Amino acid sequence: MNRIFTAIALAITLCSAPVVNASTIDSIAIAPPPAGYRFEWKQMIAPCALLATGVALSFNQPNTINRGVNDWFGDHSTHVDDYLRFAPSLAYIATLTVPGKKSGSTVVDRVLTTATAHALSMGCSWALKHIVTEQRPDLSDKRSFPSGHTTIAFTGAELLRLEYGNGIGTIGYGVATTVAILRLSNHKHYLNDVIVGAGIGILAARAAYWLLPFERRLLGLEDKAGKGKAMVFSPSYNHQHRAVMFSLAAQF
Repeated sequence: MNRIFTAIALAITLCSAPVVNASTIDSIAIAPPPAGYRFEWKQMIAPCALLATGVALSFNQPNTINRGVNDWFGDHSTHVDDYLRFAPSLAYIATLTVPGKKSGSTVVDRVLTTATAHALSMGCSWALKHIVTEQRPDLSDKRSFPSGHTTIAFTGAELLRLEYGNGIGTIGYGVATTVAILRLSNHKHYLNDVIVGAGIGILAARAAYWLLPFERRLLGLEDKAGKGKAMVFSPSYNHQHRAVMFSLAAQF
Protein backbone atom coordinates (compact mmCIF):
# COMPACT_ATOMS: atom_id res chain seq x y z
CA MET A 1 0.00 0.00 0.00
CA ASN A 2 2.89 2.34 0.72
CA ARG A 3 4.24 1.75 -2.77
CA ILE A 4 0.83 2.51 -4.26
CA PHE A 5 0.52 5.75 -2.30
CA THR A 6 4.06 6.71 -3.34
CA ALA A 7 3.21 6.08 -7.00
CA ILE A 8 0.16 8.32 -6.80
CA ALA A 9 2.11 11.07 -5.05
CA LEU A 10 4.85 10.79 -7.66
CA ALA A 11 2.35 11.08 -10.49
CA ILE A 12 0.73 14.16 -9.00
CA THR A 13 4.13 15.72 -8.32
CA LEU A 14 5.25 15.12 -11.89
CA CYS A 15 2.02 16.54 -13.24
CA SER A 16 2.52 19.64 -11.12
CA ALA A 17 6.19 20.06 -12.02
CA PRO A 18 5.62 22.44 -14.96
CA VAL A 19 3.79 24.80 -12.60
CA VAL A 20 6.13 24.66 -9.63
CA ASN A 21 9.32 24.87 -11.67
CA ALA A 22 8.00 26.90 -14.56
CA SER A 23 10.50 29.71 -14.00
CA THR A 24 13.39 27.33 -14.63
CA ILE A 25 11.78 25.20 -17.31
CA ASP A 26 10.23 27.87 -19.48
CA SER A 27 11.36 31.19 -20.80
CA ILE A 28 7.92 31.96 -22.18
CA ALA A 29 6.74 35.31 -20.87
CA ILE A 30 3.38 37.06 -20.83
CA ALA A 31 3.99 39.34 -23.79
CA PRO A 32 2.26 40.10 -27.07
CA PRO A 33 2.91 37.25 -29.52
CA PRO A 34 4.84 36.28 -31.50
CA ALA A 35 7.98 37.83 -29.94
CA GLY A 36 7.47 36.31 -26.48
CA TYR A 37 7.05 32.69 -27.54
CA ARG A 38 10.20 31.02 -28.80
CA PHE A 39 11.15 27.37 -28.76
CA GLU A 40 13.86 26.28 -26.33
CA TRP A 41 14.93 22.72 -25.68
CA LYS A 42 14.53 23.06 -21.91
CA GLN A 43 10.79 23.50 -22.47
CA MET A 44 10.74 19.80 -23.42
CA ILE A 45 12.00 18.59 -20.04
CA ALA A 46 8.72 18.40 -18.08
CA PRO A 47 6.47 16.83 -20.77
CA CYS A 48 9.19 14.38 -21.84
CA ALA A 49 9.69 13.35 -18.20
CA LEU A 50 5.97 12.59 -17.94
CA LEU A 51 5.96 10.66 -21.21
CA ALA A 52 9.00 8.62 -20.20
CA THR A 53 7.50 7.84 -16.79
CA GLY A 54 4.19 6.78 -18.32
CA VAL A 55 5.85 4.56 -20.91
CA ALA A 56 8.02 2.96 -18.21
CA LEU A 57 4.93 2.19 -16.13
CA SER A 58 3.26 0.65 -19.19
CA PHE A 59 5.59 -2.33 -18.91
CA ASN A 60 4.30 -2.83 -15.37
CA GLN A 61 0.66 -2.80 -16.46
CA PRO A 62 -0.22 -6.41 -15.51
CA ASN A 63 1.52 -6.16 -12.12
CA THR A 64 1.71 -4.15 -8.90
CA ILE A 65 1.67 -0.41 -9.53
CA ASN A 66 -0.94 0.08 -12.25
CA ARG A 67 -3.48 -2.40 -10.96
CA GLY A 68 -2.67 -1.58 -7.36
CA VAL A 69 -3.55 2.08 -7.86
CA ASN A 70 -6.91 1.18 -9.37
CA ASP A 71 -7.68 -1.29 -6.59
CA TRP A 72 -6.83 1.39 -4.01
CA PHE A 73 -9.68 3.60 -5.24
CA GLY A 74 -12.33 0.92 -4.78
CA ASP A 75 -15.62 1.02 -6.70
CA HIS A 76 -16.63 4.56 -7.63
CA SER A 77 -18.34 6.09 -10.62
CA THR A 78 -18.95 9.71 -11.59
CA HIS A 79 -19.38 11.70 -14.78
CA VAL A 80 -17.92 14.91 -13.35
CA ASP A 81 -14.68 14.33 -15.25
CA ASP A 82 -16.59 14.30 -18.55
CA TYR A 83 -17.36 17.98 -18.04
CA LEU A 84 -14.47 19.12 -15.83
CA ARG A 85 -11.87 18.27 -18.50
CA PHE A 86 -13.00 21.25 -20.60
CA ALA A 87 -12.85 23.81 -17.77
CA PRO A 88 -9.19 24.91 -18.18
CA SER A 89 -9.54 25.42 -21.95
CA LEU A 90 -12.78 27.36 -21.60
CA ALA A 91 -11.22 29.55 -18.90
CA TYR A 92 -8.21 30.14 -21.14
CA ILE A 93 -10.13 31.15 -24.23
CA ALA A 94 -12.56 33.39 -22.34
CA THR A 95 -11.66 37.01 -21.75
CA LEU A 96 -10.56 36.73 -18.13
CA THR A 97 -10.31 39.77 -15.89
CA VAL A 98 -7.89 38.83 -13.16
CA PRO A 99 -6.30 41.53 -10.97
CA GLY A 100 -2.60 41.76 -11.81
CA LYS A 101 -2.86 39.06 -14.49
CA LYS A 102 -3.30 40.65 -17.87
CA SER A 103 -3.42 38.48 -20.95
CA GLY A 104 -0.68 39.23 -23.45
CA SER A 105 -2.55 37.96 -26.51
CA THR A 106 -5.79 38.72 -28.29
CA VAL A 107 -8.91 36.56 -28.37
CA VAL A 108 -8.00 35.56 -31.93
CA ASP A 109 -4.57 34.40 -30.74
CA ARG A 110 -6.16 32.35 -27.99
CA VAL A 111 -8.59 30.79 -30.45
CA LEU A 112 -5.69 29.82 -32.71
CA THR A 113 -3.61 28.34 -29.90
CA THR A 114 -6.61 26.47 -28.49
CA ALA A 115 -7.47 24.95 -31.86
CA THR A 116 -3.85 24.04 -32.60
CA ALA A 117 -3.12 22.63 -29.16
CA HIS A 118 -6.19 20.40 -29.07
CA ALA A 119 -5.73 19.28 -32.67
CA LEU A 120 -2.20 18.18 -31.82
CA SER A 121 -3.01 16.60 -28.46
CA MET A 122 -6.17 14.77 -29.48
CA GLY A 123 -4.68 13.70 -32.80
CA CYS A 124 -1.78 12.12 -30.96
CA SER A 125 -4.03 10.61 -28.29
CA TRP A 126 -6.43 9.15 -30.87
CA ALA A 127 -3.58 7.64 -32.90
CA LEU A 128 -2.00 6.01 -29.84
CA LYS A 129 -5.33 4.60 -28.68
CA HIS A 130 -5.77 2.81 -32.00
CA ILE A 131 -2.15 1.66 -32.20
CA VAL A 132 -1.66 0.42 -28.63
CA THR A 133 -5.21 -0.93 -28.04
CA GLU A 134 -4.78 -1.28 -24.28
CA GLN A 135 -7.85 -2.65 -22.53
CA ARG A 136 -9.41 -0.42 -19.89
CA PRO A 137 -9.47 -1.53 -16.24
CA ASP A 138 -13.28 -1.83 -16.43
CA LEU A 139 -12.93 -3.95 -19.61
CA SER A 140 -15.30 -1.62 -21.51
CA ASP A 141 -13.04 -1.27 -24.57
CA LYS A 142 -9.41 -1.27 -25.75
CA ARG A 143 -8.79 2.48 -25.86
CA SER A 144 -7.24 2.99 -22.45
CA PHE A 145 -3.80 4.31 -23.48
CA PRO A 146 -3.46 7.27 -23.23
CA SER A 147 -6.22 9.07 -21.31
CA GLY A 148 -8.04 11.46 -23.63
CA HIS A 149 -9.79 13.23 -20.75
CA THR A 150 -6.46 13.88 -19.05
CA THR A 151 -4.91 15.03 -22.31
CA ILE A 152 -7.67 17.62 -22.83
CA ALA A 153 -7.48 18.83 -19.23
CA PHE A 154 -3.70 19.28 -19.17
CA THR A 155 -3.70 20.93 -22.59
CA GLY A 156 -6.02 23.61 -21.23
CA ALA A 157 -4.11 23.88 -17.95
CA GLU A 158 -0.80 24.55 -19.68
CA LEU A 159 -2.41 27.08 -22.06
CA LEU A 160 -3.83 28.84 -19.02
CA ARG A 161 -0.44 28.89 -17.30
CA LEU A 162 1.40 30.17 -20.35
CA GLU A 163 -1.07 32.99 -20.84
CA TYR A 164 -1.83 34.12 -17.30
CA GLY A 165 1.16 32.96 -15.27
CA ASN A 166 1.81 30.39 -12.56
CA GLY A 167 -0.86 31.61 -10.12
CA ILE A 168 -3.80 31.01 -12.45
CA GLY A 169 -1.93 28.08 -13.98
CA THR A 170 -1.81 26.34 -10.61
CA ILE A 171 -5.62 26.37 -10.50
CA GLY A 172 -5.75 24.93 -14.00
CA TYR A 173 -3.29 22.20 -13.07
CA GLY A 174 -5.31 21.43 -9.96
CA VAL A 175 -8.41 20.89 -12.10
CA ALA A 176 -6.45 18.78 -14.59
CA THR A 177 -4.97 16.61 -11.82
CA THR A 178 -8.47 16.13 -10.42
CA VAL A 179 -9.63 14.90 -13.82
CA ALA A 180 -6.73 12.43 -13.92
CA ILE A 181 -7.57 11.11 -10.44
CA LEU A 182 -11.25 10.74 -11.38
CA ARG A 183 -10.28 8.71 -14.45
CA LEU A 184 -8.43 6.33 -12.14
CA SER A 185 -11.25 6.32 -9.62
CA ASN A 186 -13.77 5.48 -12.34
CA HIS A 187 -11.55 2.57 -13.45
CA LYS A 188 -11.35 4.00 -16.95
CA HIS A 189 -7.55 4.23 -17.00
CA TYR A 190 -4.35 2.97 -15.46
CA LEU A 191 -1.77 5.25 -13.89
CA ASN A 192 0.47 5.17 -16.98
CA ASP A 193 -2.48 6.30 -19.16
CA VAL A 194 -3.06 9.54 -17.25
CA ILE A 195 0.65 10.36 -16.90
CA VAL A 196 1.21 10.03 -20.65
CA GLY A 197 -1.99 12.00 -21.29
CA ALA A 198 -0.66 14.82 -19.12
CA GLY A 199 2.65 14.82 -20.99
CA ILE A 200 0.95 14.95 -24.37
CA GLY A 201 -1.32 17.79 -23.26
CA ILE A 202 1.49 19.94 -21.90
CA LEU A 203 3.68 19.38 -24.95
CA ALA A 204 0.81 20.16 -27.35
CA ALA A 205 0.01 23.43 -25.55
CA ARG A 206 3.62 24.57 -25.76
CA ALA A 207 3.83 23.54 -29.42
CA ALA A 208 0.73 25.64 -30.13
CA TYR A 209 2.52 28.73 -28.81
CA TRP A 210 5.65 27.88 -30.80
CA LEU A 211 3.50 27.68 -33.95
CA LEU A 212 1.48 30.82 -33.24
CA PRO A 213 3.82 33.27 -35.05
CA PHE A 214 3.68 31.12 -38.21
CA GLU A 215 -0.11 30.88 -38.03
CA ARG A 216 -0.43 34.62 -37.60
CA ARG A 217 1.66 35.22 -40.70
CA LEU A 218 -0.22 32.53 -42.63
CA LEU A 219 -3.57 34.09 -41.78
CA GLY A 220 -2.36 37.66 -42.33
CA LEU A 221 -2.92 38.76 -38.74
CA GLU A 222 0.33 40.67 -38.36
CA ASP A 223 -1.10 44.18 -38.87
CA LYS A 224 -1.71 46.18 -35.72
CA ALA A 225 -5.43 46.74 -35.84
CA GLY A 226 -6.49 43.78 -37.93
CA LYS A 227 -8.30 46.06 -40.38
CA GLY A 228 -10.43 44.36 -42.96
CA LYS A 229 -10.36 41.06 -41.07
CA ALA A 230 -12.96 39.37 -38.95
CA MET A 231 -13.06 36.14 -37.02
CA VAL A 232 -16.02 34.47 -35.30
CA PHE A 233 -15.54 31.71 -32.75
CA SER A 234 -18.53 29.62 -31.67
CA PRO A 235 -18.35 26.80 -29.09
CA SER A 236 -21.06 24.12 -28.83
CA TYR A 237 -21.68 21.06 -26.68
CA ASN A 238 -22.79 17.60 -27.83
CA HIS A 239 -24.64 16.03 -24.90
CA GLN A 240 -24.91 12.58 -26.48
CA HIS A 241 -21.15 12.19 -26.86
CA ARG A 242 -20.23 14.52 -23.95
CA ALA A 243 -17.98 16.57 -26.20
CA VAL A 244 -17.31 20.27 -26.66
CA MET A 245 -16.94 21.38 -30.28
CA PHE A 246 -15.66 24.61 -31.75
CA SER A 247 -16.41 26.28 -35.06
CA LEU A 248 -14.27 29.05 -36.47
CA ALA A 249 -15.10 31.40 -39.35
CA ALA A 250 -12.60 33.93 -40.65
CA GLN A 251 -12.91 36.72 -43.20
CA PHE A 252 -9.85 38.30 -44.81
